[in-house]
Amino acid sequence: MIVDKFVSSYLRSENVVGDLLVTVNEVREAVLQSNGKSESKLVMVTPELALPIVLNKAMLRQLIDIFGSNEAESWKGKRVILYKDPEVYFQGRRVGGLRFKRLS
Repeated sequence: MIVDKFVSSYLRSENVVGDLLVTVNEVREAVLQSNGKSESKLVMVTPELALPIVLNKAMLRQLIDIFGSNEAESWKGKRVILYKDPEVYFQGRRVGGLRFKRLS
């Protein structure tokens, strides 16, 4: 059996322990496959992490608020804290997820 299809190409909340200081290197569009469907999402690439971060709507709103701009190109070189939030809900279930917060 080939197990590659079970290994994510993107960062998952299970991969994050504690607060991680990350630098935005690039935000780009990627086509992701889920349940046989293709979906276009934005992903963030950072030099600190081996895997890109898929940005959902809540994460994008956080980044816009933190950086004060909805132009992702202007985020390059800026730093933010990435962390796992255990209080993230999906379809009514608490599943945990990734979130951002500003540097203190």
